[in-house]
Amino acid sequence: MKLSILPVTLAVLVMLMAYPVWAQNDQARGQAETSVLDTIVVSSSRTEEQLREVSSSMTIIDQKELQKYPEQRLDQILQREGFYVNSYPGQDSAQIMIRGFKNDSYNTDGGLTGNILLLVDGRLSGVSNIARLTKVNVERIEIIRGPAALQYGTSALGGAINIITRRGEGDFSAHVEVGTGSYSFHDQLAGFDGRYGPVDYSADFYHSSTGDFTDAKGRHMFGTDDKWIYTGGLNVGYNFLDDRHRIGLTVNVFNNFAQGIGGSVGTGSSTPENGSVNTLDLKNQSFDLNYTGKDERDFLSWQLRYFHTEEYRKYYYNYVTPTRNRHDPNVTTYGPYDTTINGVQGQVSAKWNMAEITAGFDWTRYLTDDKGANYAPSPKIKHTDKAGFIIGKLRLFNDKLILNGGVRYDTFNIDIEDKPSSNPDAWTPSFGLVYLPLEWLKIRANYSEGFHLPTPNQLSRDTFDNPPTRHFMGNTDLDPFTTKSYEFGFDLIRDYWNINFTYFHSMYEGQVRSMLSGEVDSNGYPIEKFYNASEATTYAGLEFGSSFNIGGQLGWSFDLEPYIQATHFTTRRAYREATRSYEVDVEIPDWLVNYGINFAYSEQNLSANINAMYVGRARLQNWSRVNRPNIGYQNYFFADSYTVLDFTLSKRLISFSDDKHKVTLNLAIRNLFDKYYESRVDYPGPGRNFYVNIRYDFN
Repeated sequence: MKLSILPVTLAVLVMLMAYPVWAQNDQARGQAETSVLDTIVVSSSRTEEQLREVSSSMTIIDQKELQKYPEQRLDQILQREGFYVNSYPGQDSAQIMIRGFKNDSYNTDGGLTGNILLLVDGRLSGVSNIARLTKVNVERIEIIRGPAALQYGTSALGGAINIITRRGEGDFSAHVEVGTGSYSFHDQLAGFDGRYGPVDYSADFYHSSTGDFTDAKGRHMFGTDDKWIYTGGLNVGYNFLDDRHRIGLTVNVFNNFAQGIGGSVGTGSSTPENGSVNTLDLKNQSFDLNYTGKDERDFLSWQLRYFHTEEYRKYYYNYVTPTRNRHDPNVTTYGPYDTTINGVQGQVSAKWNMAEITAGFDWTRYLTDDKGANYAPSPKIKHTDKAGFIIGKLRLFNDKLILNGGVRYDTFNIDIEDKPSSNPDAWTPSFGLVYLPLEWLKIRANYSEGFHLPTPNQLSRDTFDNPPTRHFMGNTDLDPFTTKSYEFGFDLIRDYWNINFTYFHSMYEGQVRSMLSGEVDSNGYPIEKFYNASEATTYAGLEFGSSFNIGGQLGWSFDLEPYIQATHFTTRRAYREATRSYEVDVEIPDWLVNYGINFAYSEQNLSANINAMYVGRARLQNWSRVNRPNIGYQNYFFADSYTVLDFTLSKRLISFSDDKHKVTLNLAIRNLFDKYYESRVDYPGPGRNFYVNIRYDFN
């Protein structure tokens, strides 16, 4: 089947297969039909609301979905949930994309460079690299597709990913996992949660290590090992006055020590002399103190939070002797690069029968310090954001029609060491509507705007390439870049069927790019500068998905659920200033299709999943200009599509004392057919590999 006719074929299949379901009029199943739309979410309006009242497209990955995957890293989980993740395999460096907007996977700037905002409980996580976030102590993940500047400000051009931490409840429970797999991979997880009187608590601690992996061609990818990764999460709170008030503390830690930075087959960094002797250290840590409360009538509710995040990175290079002894005189260090964020959030919400309104403020300060960027450290930057917002909702015609929207105003102060300060500002509106003609059908439309401040690197960069041939310089005259986006679609959730469809269109104006300026520095090196593009970049396309529980519909004793989630770009057009022409933007596949089958047999405590990820043709840049088959040394080329298949299985082995003690076996076979693929040019993914773990739960 050609992918060009896939949307039409899927639409026909959906209608044919759904007809016998829709033709039934069994009101006894009404509650099952609407349960998903009744899901409570918090990311879209920064307060609790039902998913049925949200006008933008959202993806919810709940605890059941999270536990389906044995992986801990969010980039691996989101990739199998239908999102495009572009990674440097073996380097814990991953770039997530939503609707054409991407995050940098390697910068250490507290998330400032990203176009997808990564949040923890609604506040900044302090990172752009999705691989530095895990499901440790996570209850669910809420993903807004499309600009989320109204709610969260800068850097949310393509959307926001909000990680909701687990909050303890009920009696004490605990869990332990021990796993092993291919490439000398080992990991361990331990956690507990519960509530004692007014105190709720939840915590997880995770550790892993791995050796170098092998690609599907049998090549040893030197320098793709991790000596030591640990991550942990804690959420503890004190509840009082009939649980209407809570004071909480949340802590998250990520530490990656001696991460290899090899893995390239084109530049030679996967040889024993190169890849195995270059490493880096990565650290992320954050905490927040928060207070939530509401009155006795549930009319007013309020939140107040202070948070602090730190991000740190340091490189260790050795070009002479094959050793990882960091005291060797031949080891060269770059960094550290670090960013500290302090912030305060406050808001008040009022709820009437027909209307709701939330008003609040955000205050955020970034301190960026780059002590070693390629021959010349960049100046320190202090970046302060003061913002106010108001978000409202109106229900009409017996709650069949819902209008929502709001506006946000941000004002910034950017102080760059030894340079004049600047004070940009931004207004960002958003509005949408939801029409609910039936209990199981939601029709939605949304318009939103986003903005992105120039990053510290774009404003103040003063570095050279290696060996030095060009001088890269920042530009303090850059303007913020913006996006205007609209979407419309529907969600249908009836009986055992789930269908969603969205058309989206975004205009990306003033995008910051770099180009040779025609000037030279005092040493005669040509100067390359950043600039605002004079023409807009456009992303448009379709998102659609469907799942159908055949076993549930036919009354079988087990669930059998085929599913598909796809994104097709009809437009991915960027303007190239150097040639004054439009071109297909890089690193955006024309198709991204995630499909498979879920199987669950609850009587036997057995579940399984087989998942295929199809990545279509994408225009890529050959950064290292290596000689590629059928391409030669071209700078830009179109990469072939590929499909990777994964299999997971979970089986309860032992259960006793009325299910208070449970032992479960989890198995994963990744890249089942040993497919060779490159998510990054010259960085192949691992070949077929295995993972198995044993989990013990005490309830």
